[in-house]
Amino acid sequence: MGTPVDFPKYLQSLVESYKKQQHLYTLTDLQVEVRVEKPPEDSSQPRSPENKPETKIERLEVLAGIRKYLQQGKVLLVGKPGLGKSTVLQRFRWELALEALHEGDRQIPVLVQLRYDRSILEAICAEFRQAKLRVSREEVDDLLLDGRLLLLLDGVNEMPSQQRRQDLQLFRDDNPDTPMIFTTRDLALGGSLGIEKQLEMCALTQPQMREFVHKHLPQDGDLLLRQLRDRLREIAETPLLLEMMCKVFKNSGKIPQSKGELFQEFDRQYDEFKGAALVSDDFRRFKSEVLQQLAFVMLQGDSQRPTDGWVAISRDRAEGILEGWLGDRGVVDAPTKAKEWLEDLLEHHLLQVAAKQEEIEFHHQLFQEYYAGRALLKLLVERHIDAIDDERLQHFYLNYFKWTEPLAFMLSLLRDEAQAVRVVRLALKVDLRLGARLAGEVQRVFQKCTVGLVDELDVPGWLKVELLEEVRSDEAIGGLLKLVEHSHPFVRRRAADALGKIGDDRAIPGLLKLVEDRDSHVRRSAADALGKMGDEQAIPRLLKLVEHSDFDVRWIATDALGKMGDEQAFPRLLKLVEDPDSDVRRSATDASGKIVYEQAFPRLLKLVEDPDSDVRRSAADALGKIGDEQAIQGLLKLVEDSHSDVRSSAARALGNIGDDRAIPGLLKLVEDPDSDVRSSAARALGNIGDDRAIPGLLK
Repeated sequence: MGTPVDFPKYLQSLVESYKKQQHLYTLTDLQVEVRVEKPPEDSSQPRSPENKPETKIERLEVLAGIRKYLQQGKVLLVGKPGLGKSTVLQRFRWELALEALHEGDRQIPVLVQLRYDRSILEAICAEFRQAKLRVSREEVDDLLLDGRLLLLLDGVNEMPSQQRRQDLQLFRDDNPDTPMIFTTRDLALGGSLGIEKQLEMCALTQPQMREFVHKHLPQDGDLLLRQLRDRLREIAETPLLLEMMCKVFKNSGKIPQSKGELFQEFDRQYDEFKGAALVSDDFRRFKSEVLQQLAFVMLQGDSQRPTDGWVAISRDRAEGILEGWLGDRGVVDAPTKAKEWLEDLLEHHLLQVAAKQEEIEFHHQLFQEYYAGRALLKLLVERHIDAIDDERLQHFYLNYFKWTEPLAFMLSLLRDEAQAVRVVRLALKVDLRLGARLAGEVQRVFQKCTVGLVDELDVPGWLKVELLEEVRSDEAIGGLLKLVEHSHPFVRRRAADALGKIGDDRAIPGLLKLVEDRDSHVRRSAADALGKMGDEQAIPRLLKLVEHSDFDVRWIATDALGKMGDEQAFPRLLKLVEDPDSDVRRSATDASGKIVYEQAFPRLLKLVEDPDSDVRRSAADALGKIGDEQAIQGLLKLVEDSHSDVRSSAARALGNIGDDRAIPGLLKLVEDPDSDVRSSAARALGNIGDDRAIPGLLK
C-alpha cells in the first residue's frame, strides 16, 4: 500500500490560498438571490407558457441555497457572465475546507475547471497537485467510490468540445452518489445535464447595486449614481462590471454610456490601475490590437468544430498567432516581438497562465469576448466581406452562440446606425431572442429604432414580453406597458417581471396598476418588481397590500418592503410578525431585522416559540442583528430546538450579541450532531473570546 494522502495539507492549502483573494470584488457577491425552478407535476398535460404550472420562487442567499439543495441531489448554478459563479464556488470550497479541517469525517471539496481539455479525473489529480500532493487516477477513483469527494465543476458552457461534454455526462452518470455542483452561464450553451435542481443567480437589485457603489466609492458614490440614474442596471448589473465601473469613475471621473464603452475605458486605464511597469518597445501602442487578434482567433477555434472556441491555448500557439499577424503588418523581427509582447501581456495586462502551465487564457471570459467584439467591429468598419455580406455575417457569426457576447460588444461601440439596424434585422431572422438581445445592445441613440423592430413583431403576447425583457433597455418599457393591459393574466404577470428587471422609474405607474390587479399572481409579481427597484413611490401601495386577504400577496408585499428597508414601513411590518400565515411572519421578521429597530424586540422575542421553524430561525437572525442582551434567554431556548438551521441561527445570534452568559449553551452546540451547527457555535465562541470556551473548542 502507498503512503496515505495528506488531506489536511490539501485543505490547509485551500484555506491559505483563499486569503490571497480577500481584496477582490468577488466577496461582495454572496448575497445574490437564487431562483429555484420546480419541474411540472403532471408532464402528461400539454406545455404552453400560458398554462404551465406556477413555479415556486424561493429567495435565498446563494450559499445557503446551494447547501440546501445539494442535500437533495446534484445542483446546477446558472448565471450571467460576471455575476460571480466561480467566486461563489471558491467561497464555498473555502467554507467546506474549514469545516473538513475541524471534522475528519467531512467530504473533501475539489474545484474542477471544465474549460480545459482534460478528463475529470485528470483535473482532480491536477487540483491535488497544486497543493503538492501526488494522487493517482486510481486513488481518485477509490475516493469517488468511497464517497469522500464533493465536486465543484465550474463552466459547463466553457467546455472545449462536444466530446468533453459527453465525457462529463458519463462521469456524472457513473458517480450518482457523489455530490456535485455545476455552473453555467446559459442553459443553451451546454444544457442542464438532466439536473432538476437549477438555481439561477439573479442580477443585483437596485438597492444592492447602490450599496455596492457606496461601499467601493464612499466619497463619490452618490455622484456616480446621480449621473447614471436608471442606466446603472443596463451598463453594470453584475459585481464584475460594477467593480470596473467604480474603478474607471474613481480614476478618471468618466461615466461610460454602454457596456462596450466601460470595457474600452477599463482597457485604456488598466496601466494606471496596475501601476507603471517596464515593458517592451511599442507594447503600449499595440497591446489592444494584439489582444483583439488573439481573442478573435481563439474564439474562432478549430474550423472542424465551428461551434467551439478556445478558452485557453498553448503559449507556442499564441506566439504563432501573434508572429503571423505581426509579420503580415511588416513588423521587423516578428518572432521576437511576439514572444516579448506575449510575456508583457501575461505580466502586466489581461492575460494569465492557465491551469496547465504551458497554456494561457484571459483573466475572465468576458474580456476575451470584448476583444473579439473589437475585432468584429474592425471587420465591419473596414468592410470585410464576412461582415458586409448578409449571408456570410449570418453564417459565420450570427449563427453561433459563441459569438453572441462579442456581437453585443461590437454593436455597443458601432457608431453607424444603418449598420447597427442591419445587424439586428439579420439577427432577428436567425433567432428572435438573439435579435432582441442585440437590439438592446446598440448605442442608446439607435435603440428606438432597433427595439421598435422587436416591438413590431407579430408574435403572441407571452413571447412579446419575453423578447422585450431580453432587450433589457428602457426603450422596451413602452411596449411592456402596453402588455400590462393584456387580457391574459400570465402575460400581465410576465410584463411585471420584465419591468422589474429593467428597473426604470417609468415602469412604476404600470406596476402600481398591477399591484391591484384582479389576479393574485399578477399582484405578487408587481409587488416583487417594485421591491427590487426599491423606489419610495411604491411604499404606500405596498402598505395597502400587507392587509390583503390573500396571504401570498401579504407575503410578497412584506418581502418587497423588507428589500426597500424603509423606516416608514416599519410599524406595519411589526404588526405582521403576528400574522396567521407563517410565510408572512417570516418575511416580516426578516424585514424587521433589516431595519433593525429596537421597538421590534418584544414581538421578535415572542417568535422564538413560534410553531414554524422558519419563523423561529428568522427571529433568531433578527434578534442577532438588533444585538440586545435581553434576547439571550430566548435564544438559549433555541439551542435545544429540533431543527438544525434554527440551532445554527441561534448560535450566530448569540455570537453577534457577544455576552459570556451564552457560553454554556454554545458549548452544548459544539458537540451537536450537525456540522453547520458546530461550526456556527465555534465561531460564536470565538467572537465572545472567553477562556472558558477553550476546552470545548479544542474538541
